[in-house]
Amino acid sequence: MKRILGIALFFWLASQVFAATTYFVTQGGAGSKNGSTLGNAWDMTSGSTGINNSANWSSVAGTAGKLSPDDTLSINGTITSTLTVQNSGTSGHPITLQFASGASFSKAFWGATTSGAIVGTGKSFITIDGNNVGIIEATDNGDGKTNHQFTDAIYFESSSANWIVKNLTIRTMFIHIANTANNPPLLAYNANGVHGVDSSNSEIFNCSISDVYTGILYQMTVSGTQNAPNVHDNTFFACSSAGFIAGTGPGQALDNMVWAGNDVTMGANWLDPADNNHIDGIHTSNSAAGPTYGTMTNHQVYNNAFHGDGSLNSTAPIYLTDTIFGAKVYNNRVIASTNHPAEGYIAFNLRGNCTIEVYNNTIVGLGTSNTGGNGINFSANNPSGTASVKIKNNVITSCFVAVYNPSGAVSWDSDYQTYFNLGAVGADSGGFKNTLANWQAVTGGDTHSTVSTPNLNGSGVPVATSGAIGTGVNLSTSFTTGINPSATFPNPSLLTRATTWDMGAFVVTTSGTPPTYSSGAINNLGSTLSVTYNASCTTGAGGNGGVTITASGGAVTPTYSSGSGGTTYVYTLSRTINIGETITTSYTQPGNGIEATSDGTDVASYSNQGVTNNSTQGSATSSSSVSGKVVLSGKVQIK
Repeated sequence: MKRILGIALFFWLASQVFAATTYFVTQGGAGSKNGSTLGNAWDMTSGSTGINNSANWSSVAGTAGKLSPDDTLSINGTITSTLTVQNSGTSGHPITLQFASGASFSKAFWGATTSGAIVGTGKSFITIDGNNVGIIEATDNGDGKTNHQFTDAIYFESSSANWIVKNLTIRTMFIHIANTANNPPLLAYNANGVHGVDSSNSEIFNCSISDVYTGILYQMTVSGTQNAPNVHDNTFFACSSAGFIAGTGPGQALDNMVWAGNDVTMGANWLDPADNNHIDGIHTSNSAAGPTYGTMTNHQVYNNAFHGDGSLNSTAPIYLTDTIFGAKVYNNRVIASTNHPAEGYIAFNLRGNCTIEVYNNTIVGLGTSNTGGNGINFSANNPSGTASVKIKNNVITSCFVAVYNPSGAVSWDSDYQTYFNLGAVGADSGGFKNTLANWQAVTGGDTHSTVSTPNLNGSGVPVATSGAIGTGVNLSTSFTTGINPSATFPNPSLLTRATTWDMGAFVVTTSGTPPTYSSGAINNLGSTLSVTYNASCTTGAGGNGGVTITASGGAVTPTYSSGSGGTTYVYTLSRTINIGETITTSYTQPGNGIEATSDGTDVASYSNQGVTNNSTQGSATSSSSVSGKVVLSGKVQIK
């Protein structure tokens, strides 16, 4: 018994020592200013009562009265001073800075680097959680504003590893008006949302970032190996570049970048007369003055949506440059709106023996003239070798040139593409190859590629009669999923690809078992039909149509009411169903209509399925003959 009590006491003491604590901060503090409650919040000073005083932080979990690993700092009200992180969390035990409802960092302008809103130098395992309510903003900075200041919302440097930024809105840090000269000059690296320098393993997700030069800027400035950020499921707009991931040259390996599930609206507002602004979606680079360069390995760009006008001075929605090994660009939807990018919708500027895979992207340009834009562009910059490129299962339509290889320094493995409505299928140093046959003759590839219509809807999803459905090659050794046709961005829902693959970013051909009809019922008011399936279903891009009713009492039309995401769909009826009517229901699958929630497999069409009629409606004198029965005064009597 003593042993049991001793063990229990040990675990109780351990739980007390490492119990997480929430502390509080406001701009001016409150009460005793010891951080213990909102009424006793720390202030934003570096004095004894301030969160910017290292004495109020600890690296030892559970230290009483000090912000420590596992603890949370609740940020409250409007903050107008920089919060400088004073200590680190530990692996699995971060220090979390969490915004309370109504909290913001807000003032006319924030400074750059260590004068930003939230900053840290050499501090690791820090989580900034906007809690889906938090805001960091400048209210009077940029073109047409009082101030024109370099600025960072969040800045971490000098081996500040494992920072997480999530659920946060960063906005209006620097307003730029199209065709306005940069003021101050060289703004590119000095107006940023999240800015990391030499700080591996950062993650940014579920954020909205707008009106900055660069949404996510990561810079590697020292020799060695660093992991680039994992940036996923964010919304970017009014940014010159949503992301710029950059090394500075020899002796640097900047690896493992992830850019996934983001929604990027290209930033035409950053057009400037001198064409200084690098307008991109995601741009990676690791270069310096040659002859040797840094490297980037295993960078992945997938499941993103790029759209909007980048202006005629934009480079590309996806722009990967320099010495790249093992890069994968797949399942991206790129749809142009007004002006085409200068290089292409997906573009590479390569150095040396790069290796790249470009799979299952959907690219919709602006037409077949030279204003339509290039689909995929492979250029070589001072090459010291030949890049190895694999291009498969892409849908490229309405472009000037589908695939552009002006340097010739690229080794091709290209096949199973859908090329449609193009000025030319390909172009290289020998000129334009207007037909697929011409391009096949030059490259020796694209044996299974076609020029048939992909028949895309406005979201880039192939619909009935599309030549892209079921005609791709299986690439499951590289990845196994694609985008659900009914998905929205950011954070699109995904489906598992079947053995037979579709071309493009979306999965139309699925591998699952179709949900089946289980039962149907009319409610007691005779006003709704409920249809139950044997598995959870979701309404896809094809919509809720296709369900019909046959009733012995006359015509009736069902209209979808609710149920997507569950097993039972409910329909309102155009007339009241009376007691005793015989009801059957049928469904004609429109394609991506009602489908399995788990994998998007369409519900198969069905006809004349029985429906239980629970209606108690109808006059006492009404009668109708139903399946050998007579209904009198609301009662059923057997003949």
